[in-house]
Amino acid sequence: MTLLNKYIPTELNQIIGNEKKYQQFEKDLIKNKFRGKYLIYGRSSLGKTSFVNIISKKYKHILKRINILDIDKYIDVFNYSLFIKKILLIDEINTVNLKPNEKKKITSNVKKLKDILNNDRRNLIILIADTKLSEFKKIKDLNIYPLRKFHDKKLLPFIENIFIKEKIKYSTETKEQIFNNLIIHSNSNITKIFLNIDAFILNNKKTIRDNEKNRNKIINSNQDIFINDTYDILKHTFKDFDLNNPN
Repeated sequence: MTLLNKYIPTELNQIIGNEKKYQQFEKDLIKNKFRGKYLIYGRSSLGKTSFVNIISKKYKHILKRINILDIDKYIDVFNYSLFIKKILLIDEINTVNLKPNEKKKITSNVKKLKDILNNDRRNLIILIADTKLSEFKKIKDLNIYPLRKFHDKKLLPFIENIFIKEKIKYSTETKEQIFNNLIIHSNSNITKIFLNIDAFILNNKKTIRDNEKNRNKIINSNQDIFINDTYDILKHTFKDFDLNNPN
């Protein structure tokens, strides 16, 4: 199991940053009896999808993910029984990697989605995007929650906690430099921080957490991360990693 999967948030208090915004979002869902249309947007790795996953489990709602590229396949879902508690999640609306021949389709599907949102009064629909969607600014009763990038200082105790749980030993004299370099070379992205720690451990200790295919996939996707002084610092960090007693 990769660190990313191992430490995926399962409680709202485990999501780093934007605490007040997420608390307000949850209160609004309760107030609106888990109905309505909501747009939550912000850069990647702010916990948007994790929040929806946690809410669906906490309040026992079925989570249905809808790909906007295939929205025609899900039309019936919007009209499905009102007696079934469900969340309709449309994720990464403006970050879908489109091929040239898909551009017309996405434009057409966005129009269809706008029509659905304007006429829907029964479902709980959550849209997730990296940036505010101008196409949806005129949607009736759309609740919007912008998320902001939090200060890197919030990541320091988070990283230290991971190091402790994974029994990664480091010198207290170089702790600040180690953590800051990891944050910088991960672009302050929590997902990348997990992948980079995993990649370094796997690449330098030749250990296999799940299987060879998974190991190579992680390493290859992060092969340019550990360079120059950061590599040297992190190499020192992981030298005493206890592979014989993993968590």
